[in-house]
Amino acid sequence: MRRLLALLFTLLALPACAAAPAASKPNVLLVMLDDAGYSDVAGFGRNDAPTPTLQQLAQEGVRFTRHYADSTCRPARLALMTGREAATVAQNPDFRGISPQVITLPEALRAAGYATWHIGKWHLGDAVREAWPDRQGFDHWFGFLNQFQLKGPDENGAFTKRPTYTDPFLQGDGSPLQQYRGHLEDILAAHVADTIRQADRQRPWFINYWLFAPHHPSTASAEFLKRFPETPEGKYRALLAQADAAIGQALAALRDTGQLDNTLVIVVSDNGSTNQMMDSNHPFAGVKGEFREGSLRTPLIVRWPDRRGAGRAIGDIVAIQDLYPTILQAAGITPPQPLDGQALQPLLDGKPLAPRRLVHEIASVGMFNYSLLSPDGRWRSTADELFDLGADPAGSRNVAGREAAQQQHWQRDYAGWRSAKTRVPLQYQRLSATGEARLEGDDSRRAPGYGAWSLAIGATLAANTAGTLADQPGVWSLRRNRDGSFTVQVGDTALASTPAATTGKESCLPVVLSTWYTRSRLHEGSNTAYLQLYVGSQKVLDARLPNPAELTADLSGPTWIGRDAAGGQRWQGTLGVPQVYNTALHEDPAAALDRLADAQQAACLTVPPGK
Repeated sequence: MRRLLALLFTLLALPACAAAPAASKPNVLLVMLDDAGYSDVAGFGRNDAPTPTLQQLAQEGVRFTRHYADSTCRPARLALMTGREAATVAQNPDFRGISPQVITLPEALRAAGYATWHIGKWHLGDAVREAWPDRQGFDHWFGFLNQFQLKGPDENGAFTKRPTYTDPFLQGDGSPLQQYRGHLEDILAAHVADTIRQADRQRPWFINYWLFAPHHPSTASAEFLKRFPETPEGKYRALLAQADAAIGQALAALRDTGQLDNTLVIVVSDNGSTNQMMDSNHPFAGVKGEFREGSLRTPLIVRWPDRRGAGRAIGDIVAIQDLYPTILQAAGITPPQPLDGQALQPLLDGKPLAPRRLVHEIASVGMFNYSLLSPDGRWRSTADELFDLGADPAGSRNVAGREAAQQQHWQRDYAGWRSAKTRVPLQYQRLSATGEARLEGDDSRRAPGYGAWSLAIGATLAANTAGTLADQPGVWSLRRNRDGSFTVQVGDTALASTPAATTGKESCLPVVLSTWYTRSRLHEGSNTAYLQLYVGSQKVLDARLPNPAELTADLSGPTWIGRDAAGGQRWQGTLGVPQVYNTALHEDPAAALDRLADAQQAACLTVPPGK
């Protein structure tokens, strides 16, 4: 309901001309391949890929030969669904889901009269019910929330089995997870084709068709395996051919029903290949999970209903978040929120997109890295490497040693980007002169307990100052006790810190809670929570919790600052405006102190010196 109200409020504020008449709106078929490298589609890195359907589609549409998605599945899908850089929506790799306050692509389309379907892989949240496709703008859905569901639950009801293409477990709409006989891609393709054939011709539709192929374990059906050599490369190419044929079924359904020339068709991959079975990222260096050219650069084909630009190859830098505004522009819809993506249509008229840096990153325990592509497309900088793509388009030679000034420049640029992008914008309503307040918005990122999260708040502290700094009922709280210690509660887990020393006189000290919860479906028994609490320069809590329970509470309630939800246990001092970060402040050891200092400074800027 909160998501619906937010969407209605935003759309009511749009100008009357925001949406085109229904008759002029094209259908949209958005196809995503999973882990398909740059050369896995004929016409990109090589021409020998077994993808004749996609090759024909490219001849009828436009190939974007310098398209960047991400290094792994989830952040690419986040950017596509929101039109924003993934880091502004959730921290990669762990997150609850897209917050109800963020208007997704299917929500924007549905509000303009579209019928919406999601078919295939989701991977945008499953633990929280609000994250499922039917709560993110889809009228109907069929597929799997994450690939570990494909083999069904284990004896304990957990999803810890490796994925499969054979006889998968699937679900959709109100139906429970159940096993289907056959090959996964055949089942999904038939569902897409049936949906197209049965679609209401009086209403435009959006079908979000996300395959699993050619993701590992890259197993094709017997029909396609027999067409290729029994080698790792042969088996992989067999699955590419099957994926191409599956997409062909959707296109055939469009042709047979006379809908093709009123349908915007987009085919994209979410990240580069693992290269486990063949060099799918040729000619670029890097594999899935890294932050190099071959890790991030993927095929993109767009076929407009009027076949504009048919057969063209465009080499301008584009990104997966550009698909959101591109689709809305094709449908005559004004974007309902500020976007990082830019519509691609101007490129067809020779008009360049606005220059921008492209940043991709990952932040998890033992895994912190990023990649920044300079606005002119020449330099790719990572945490410890620099590539001159002008001299080395493959991105295979690290020149950080001889280009130290360039590396330092782009590292500073990344630090500025990260500082701006990771602070979560929330609605802050001050309720008293001492800083009691109500905090709302961005429900999926406002509370700890999933992925990376931090809160910094300036507080006047005396030796006996006690009370509640923050309380979100049933979710989490932070309180200071009479002895100077703090109690952090997340879900059913409560942790006590050591006492924090004070100077004896009231002055602002920044209190920073930084948390990190790993959530792996495959390794549920080894999930871990890390919590750190700083008071000024003192670290008063450093805890590691094995296998923490997931929060099942309603996350939509406000966070109360300076008191508990009932109005009791008030903070006996003054509090500043809290700063919430979509990151842990200690994830990058080299930058941890700087990040902490920035957060501490921000926390005390709004606190007056004493009462």
